[in-house]
Amino acid sequence: MTEKEKRIDILKQIIAKFKKPIFDKNEKARLESLLADCMAAEDKNVLKLFRLAVKDGITHELLQCDTLEKLVQKIKINSLRVKFREDNSLEESKANYVIDCFASALGLEPGLINNIEMVSVSGGRFRQWSDKFPRDVTLSAFSISKTPVSVGLWDEIMKGKNAIDGNSLVSISWDDTQKFIIQLNRTTGEKYRLPTEAELDFAISNKLITVSDDFWYWCADWYEDRKKLIKEFGKNTDDPKGPPLERVKVEEGYCKVQLAKGKRQGAPLSFKDIDTGFLLCLDK
Repeated sequence: MTEKEKRIDILKQIIAKFKKPIFDKNEKARLESLLADCMAAEDKNVLKLFRLAVKDGITHELLQCDTLEKLVQKIKINSLRVKFREDNSLEESKANYVIDCFASALGLEPGLINNIEMVSVSGGRFRQWSDKFPRDVTLSAFSISKTPVSVGLWDEIMKGKNAIDGNSLVSISWDDTQKFIIQLNRTTGEKYRLPTEAELDFAISNKLITVSDDFWYWCADWYEDRKKLIKEFGKNTDDPKGPPLERVKVEEGYCKVQLAKGKRQGAPLSFKDIDTGFLLCLDK
């Protein structure tokens, strides 16, 4: 049993003994006392955060989530994560940990929104091979999702379904990705975006992300033939973003790449296919 599971179990024991109303706003002092008694041997810093959540009324608000429809419940829990973090100037991981423990103990579903696994990449210099015209690229540090956006996360944010392949979300246009990212950022308060072609290429070249060999993935860049880009900007470039908008042909649109096979092509913003998905980058 992990430390988190142990702490959730402690909260469940409190609920089993005193019932859910113990999380009510009028029972703050009692709940704080019970937490102190039950977690006497636990990490004092975690206990401090748990008691802070009680003091802020988070437990009471979570208690009210029990009657909400599942999707609304997940969105509400996520908003409480953001509120708890911002009101107390906490690290995101610590705030999420506390809220998720209380939510899980109450039998709620915290959801996937703030459980997107991101990989921190320090950046560096590498040779980008796609399109048979290699160039040397230097990237600044960035964060990218470990896996493509899943069906579950899409449904949680967009309340809709698309064609699926297992748990991977496919048949998504570039326009679809932007609608999703706008809603995701509104919900989480974060700054998610599509990765650039170079960021995707770097991540897969260093085996940092899990993608399918046969799928295509949307990039933030407008598309242009690599040979033309190299002719204009040279073989050495820092944090490449693709060509200017005014040079792009409508039928080519945004770039998408089939990373494992080193392929790239342009496609219209509304283009959909059964083998096209996307990953996320997160700016801080």
